[in-house]
Amino acid sequence: MKLNVKKIIAREFLILTFLTFFSVLCGLCIYPYKAFRRLQFTNNEKEISYQSQKKANLLSAYNHKRKAQENFFKALSAEYDLIESEQNTSEKTWEGLGQAYLSDSIPIRYSKWDSRVRMFLSSRGFNDAKSFEKFVGENIFNKNDSINYLKSKKVDQNVAELKNQSNQLNRKILSSREQIDFSLLIFKILFLIAFPLRFLILGIKWSINTINQKE
Repeated sequence: MKLNVKKIIAREFLILTFLTFFSVLCGLCIYPYKAFRRLQFTNNEKEISYQSQKKANLLSAYNHKRKAQENFFKALSAEYDLIESEQNTSEKTWEGLGQAYLSDSIPIRYSKWDSRVRMFLSSRGFNDAKSFEKFVGENIFNKNDSINYLKSKKVDQNVAELKNQSNQLNRKILSSREQIDFSLLIFKILFLIAFPLRFLILGIKWSINTINQKE
C-alpha cells in the first residue's frame, strides 16, 4: 500500500475518531445541565412545600371554625326543617349568630327560645346562654380570619405558578435515552459534514481546478 494512501486512511480515521470523541463529550456535557435543572426543580419543590405549609398555617383557625360551623348547622338542620327558612345554609345561620353575638343579644334570645331549642343546645353541650355565647364567639369569623383567607388565595396563586414552573423544569431534564439520542444526533450531523459534504466540496474544487488546467 502506497504511503499516500496510508496517510489518507489515517487522516480519515483520525477525523472519525475526533467526531466520535466530540459526540460523546457533548453527551457528557449534558450532565452538568441536568444537575442544574434538577437543582432548580428541587428548589422549586421545596418552595411549593413551604408555600403549602404557609397556606395551611393561614387557614388553620379558619378551617377549624368552618368545620365547627358546618357541624353545628348539620346537627341543627337534622333537628329542624330549615329548607324554607331564612337560615337554610350554614353561612346564613352563622351570619345571624355572628350579628347576635356582636350585639350582645344571645343571652336575650336564649331566654326567649322554647324548651325544644334549649334541649337541642343542651344536647350539643350548651346548658346555658353563657356557654352557647362563648361557642359562637369562638367560631365566628373575625377580621384576621378574613385577612388570612385572602392571603391564602394569593398563596394558592403562587403555588399554582410554582407547580407550572416545576412541570416545565421537569420536561427540560433529559432522560438517559434522550441524552444518548442527543449524542447520536451530534455524531450524525458532524459525520455528514466531515464526510459526504466535505467530499462533495473537495470534488467540486477538484473539478473546477481540472477544468481550469491548461493543456
